[in-house]
This record gives sequence, C-alpha cells and structure tokens, in this order.
Amino acid sequence: APATPKNRSLVRLTLNAGLREADIDKLLAACAAIRDEVDLESWSSTKRLRRLTLVN
Repeated sequence: APATPKNRSLVRLTLNAGLREADIDKLLAACAAIRDEVDLESWSSTKRLRRLTLVN
C-alpha cells in the first residue's frame, strides 16, 4: 500500500546541486502558490504535526 493518504497526492522533490538560485526560488514559489489550492491546512498529517509541535 502506498504511504499516501486516500484521496491525497504526494510529490517528492529532489533538488539538483546544479540548480541556480533563481531555479530554486521558482520551485519554492510554485509550491507556495498551490499550498492553499490543495488545502494543506486541512490534511490530517498537517494537523497531527501541529499537535506534536504543541506537545514538544
């Protein structure tokens, strides 16, 4: 079974050491732009991480 929650997607990114700073900035901006669109705040993994952070 995949380690991705049902009805969710998982993207793993690997940055190549040869990327320029502008390329990395563009990638980070794209991730930030879709954050609200995928409703990351409602994901159970986000809520779980937030609870763990409050406990520690």
